[in-house]
Amino acid sequence: MELSEEIKEARDILQNIVKAKKTFRMYPQNNPIYMKTLEESYAKFRHYFDYKDSLSLKIKQNSIYYDSEQIYFNQEKEDNLALFFFKDGLRELTFKKGMLLEELEEFLKITAMDFDRDAVNDDIVILLWERDFQNIQYVVDESILVDIDEEDYATSAEEKMQEKVTDVNDLMKAYSDGFMEDEVKSISIVPLADKDLQMLVKELEKDATDKAGKLVTILFEIIYQADMKSDIEETVTFLNDAVRYSMTHGDIQTVLHVMK
Repeated sequence: MELSEEIKEARDILQNIVKAKKTFRMYPQNNPIYMKTLEESYAKFRHYFDYKDSLSLKIKQNSIYYDSEQIYFNQEKEDNLALFFFKDGLRELTFKKGMLLEELEEFLKITAMDFDRDAVNDDIVILLWERDFQNIQYVVDESILVDIDEEDYATSAEEKMQEKVTDVNDLMKAYSDGFMEDEVKSISIVPLADKDLQMLVKELEKDATDKAGKLVTILFEIIYQADMKSDIEETVTFLNDAVRYSMTHGDIQTVLHVMK
């Protein structure tokens, strides 16, 4: 393959990545348009790998280069693929022959993330590191790590990954937090009459009961949809905790709901 043809192939691949970035953000994974876009992108790579063993892209702030040839340029801040990579320190991406469809899909999912709007705590480099791609390599500008050397950076990334919990655990924590007392704040103390106090107690009891009931319903739904035994066992543990909590607080209705 001549260099001019390589450049054209690389430009086509990059255009497909830009297209997939938008498509993956708009459509769910089982949508035909999503699947077609993924297959088209993978086909572009496979055709390129018929002639070359790897595809390397060098990344600047507003441009992307293939073999010193600029194949992408965008000065806008919105939908700027080069800036999307550059701002988190990526300076080079290399796709290797043998890349699996699943690897490409995971990579495209990362590019489709909106880090300014989505609740994502990590940056692109961390997400790439977590995926541990075998056929997608990257080069990071170490100067942006600010006094963190390569070893410390890997440690930091690993700690972040370990701190991340499954959606199930996040859900359990959210409801567990609902059972805890709110943070004590400085307020003006107003005397309550006996009638007001009784109404307040009833409302608090009702609120706790409602949350316990909702939690139990969600736990059963998680068990129903769980694919792995470990997920089921973990959810059952939370369910037992919910039962103990309900029994301790006299919430017989929730306990009976679990026993049905």
